[in-house]
Amino acid sequence: MSACEEDGVDVGDLVEVRVTFANKAGDLVDPSNVQFRYYEEGGSEVTKSYGSDDEVEKESLGVFLLKLTIPSSYAGKWVRYRGEGTGTVIAAAKGKFYVLEEF
Repeated sequence: MSACEEDGVDVGDLVEVRVTFANKAGDLVDPSNVQFRYYEEGGSEVTKSYGSDDEVEKESLGVFLLKLTIPSSYAGKWVRYRGEGTGTVIAAAKGKFYVLEEF
């Protein structure tokens, strides 16, 4: 499942938020630090970092994933996220997805 699902995602789905980092020449590079921040409407922000949290994985050079299993508390809400890289390359990408009601 990808976070770019236009029709929304279901409770229990595994959403993969993918962020790609490249330098000015367009070559893929790994930032020194990668973190993802996300929150659902009305909720508090959660931060997950590569190397510290199992939910963040390195897929390949310059490509990192946040794997998020959608809890029932997110039903009927928008989830906003931001992937950030710092250090050797400074960049960020953000987006959102909607979690469908269970029934």
